[in-house]
Amino acid sequence: MKLFLLLLLLIISINARNFGYNKDVRFASMLWHKMNEMKLVGDNSISTQPYKGLPPHGSYVEKIESKITVGRTYGFVIILKNYISSNIDIMNIINHPSMYLKSISVMFKRKDGYDSDNKNWFYAQYNTNGAIMRSAQGFKLAGKIAKSSTRGCISCHANAPSGDYVFSHDKFASLKEFKMYKIKDNNKMKMSVARKKAKKAEMPKHNKKIEMEKDTKSNNAKKMMKKNDKMKPKMKPKTQKVMPKEMKPKMMKPKEAKPKEVMPKKVKPKKATK
Repeated sequence: MKLFLLLLLLIISINARNFGYNKDVRFASMLWHKMNEMKLVGDNSISTQPYKGLPPHGSYVEKIESKITVGRTYGFVIILKNYISSNIDIMNIINHPSMYLKSISVMFKRKDGYDSDNKNWFYAQYNTNGAIMRSAQGFKLAGKIAKSSTRGCISCHANAPSGDYVFSHDKFASLKEFKMYKIKDNNKMKMSVARKKAKKAEMPKHNKKIEMEKDTKSNNAKKMMKKNDKMKPKMKPKTQKVMPKEMKPKMMKPKEAKPKEVMPKKVKPKKATK
C-alpha cells in the first residue's frame, strides 16, 4: 500500500486540470464495464504470468492487452493489475490473487484527436471493485492525468524509448491512427428504431390513429400481394424439345418365294357307252 501512496504523492497541484471531469468519469465507467464484460478485470478474469513491477505500480504486476470497443470508439487497451504486500511472491499471487491485488491501472488508445500531443492515450486508475480512485487533491483519476505536470502518468510514459508511451514493446510506434481507430456505427439502426418508438409515444392521439391506419394499409397491401402470388397459376418450366435422330431406312431383304406344290388333277372315269 505504501508504493501506491507514492503514486498519489506524485500527482501535485496542477495549474490547468485535464482529468477527472464528468465526461472522463463517464468514459472510464464505460471502459470498466466493457473490460469486465470481456473478463479482463473483475471476478474470474483472465490471468497472466505476474512479474516484478516498478513504482508507482505494484511490487508485482500482471499485464493484459486486448482490442475492445467502448461506446463508438475502437482501440487497444493495456491493463496492469498491481499486487502489493510486504511478503509476496509469484506463487502467492497465482494461488490467492484477490488477497494481494490493490489497484488496476489502465491505458486505452482513443481515436486520433483526443490528445495528439501524447499519442491519444486515456488513463484511468481503479480499485479492485471498479471504482475510480482519487488524487491527493480529491480529483478522480481518469482522463489526461497530470498532462501539464512534470510528474504523473503522462510525463512518465513520455519517456518510453520508442515514443509510443509504452515501455514493454514498440508495436504501437508504427501504427497509423487514422486507419486503426475509426468510429463504429453499428448501433445506428438500433438508435433509429428507438427514436421512432419514442416519437410514436409522444404523438397525440389523432396522429397515432393516422399512423395506425398507415400501418394497417401497408399490412393489408402485403397480404393482398401474397394472395395474388398464390392465385397465379404455376407455370411449368420450359423444357427443351429433343429432336428425334434421323433414322436410316432399313433395307428389307426380299422374301424367297416358296415353290407351290402342284396337286395332280383327279381324272374322272369316262362312262362306258353301250
